[in-house]
Formats: sequence, structure tokens, C-alpha cells
Amino acid sequence: MTDNPEARGSTPNGGVAPAGKRFDRVEGRHWGYSPDDVDDYFSRVEAAIKAPRGQDAPEFTSSDLRTAVFGRARGGYQPAVVDAAMDQLEDTLARRENRDYIDSHGRQAWEEQVGALSDLIFGRLERADGHRFRRPSGSSSRGYAVVDVDALCDAVVEELSTAESVHPDRVRTAVFGPAVGERAYEEQQVDAFLDKLVELLLALR
Repeated sequence: MTDNPEARGSTPNGGVAPAGKRFDRVEGRHWGYSPDDVDDYFSRVEAAIKAPRGQDAPEFTSSDLRTAVFGRARGGYQPAVVDAAMDQLEDTLARRENRDYIDSHGRQAWEEQVGALSDLIFGRLERADGHRFRRPSGSSSRGYAVVDVDALCDAVVEELSTAESVHPDRVRTAVFGPAVGERAYEEQQVDAFLDKLVELLLALR
């Protein structure tokens, strides 16, 4: 996460940055995220977070932030800075969702839910290398390199075996090389699983 106040969408005096100035921009005519898209999205998420319980407000979940997509613009916001701020908002929403669930259903129900999610996640993490996800539909179809995805899964299993939690950024920032056919895993299935893995890691924090 950046420590730049403006990069988090605030001015040094604590106010909200003017439109188009929430985050640092890319240099010159390079491509970045559309400031209009980003500003609108952050305004709506922040309104939802700040709204009192029971008051009509746009509803967002932590998973909504993981699937958000912004348009591109030349001279737009730096993607890495925006992504880091999105992760911070996701963490905030996840903590609130966890508290709300416990308040509504009790801690035992919460622990049972986390346990069920953990069983689901580890059931796949602990599969043998090369057998965790399905291959792309065609022999020439592209996907994520099996070796890269398996390396992340092995690392997460090892880290969780020696620590109570793993930071979600361990998964969020993972990069997989491209591969084809039998050397690849299907991207959509991997992405869906990683979303659930992030959900578990947020719950364990």
C-alpha cells in the first residue's frame, strides 16, 4: 500500500481529493485507468462504507471490488496505485462483513462457515501438482502456466502451515506466465478459485 495521502483519494488536510486528482497519474500519454470511472466507483464505495446501517445506500461486497473493471485513458491514473487502494477498500469491507455475520449469526456459525470454506480451499490446494485445475478446452488454447499456479498453491500451503494467516496480497499480486494446452490451467477456473482463497485469507486475519 502506498503511504501517499493523495494516492488513497484524500488530500493532506483529510478532505476528498477533487475529481481527477484522487490518484497519481501515468506519465505523458501512457495508458492508465479512466479517472472518471475510478472516481465514480470510489465515491460510491466510500458512500456505502460510511452510510449508517439500515440507511439506503449503494451496496458493495468485498468480492465486488475484486471483480471491478475500469476503462482505459491516456494520462489516466496509475493502475498499481489504484489497485492498492482497491485492496485497502476490500479489506475494510471484508472486516465489516465478518463483524456483521458474527453479530447476526454468532461466532460459532461464523467459525463453521470459515471451516467449510477452508475445507473447500484446502481440498484443492492439497491436490498434486499438475492436477489442481482443468486444462483449457482446446489443445492450442492459452491459459496460466501450470508450474506458476502450482508454485503459488504450494507456497500458500506451506505458509499457512507455519503461520496463522497469510496476507491476501500474496495472492492478489501473483503473476502467472502464459502457456498452451497441457502446460496450462484454464484461467477462469483459477481466477474463481483465487477469489475464494482471498476470501478465506481475509477471514483468517
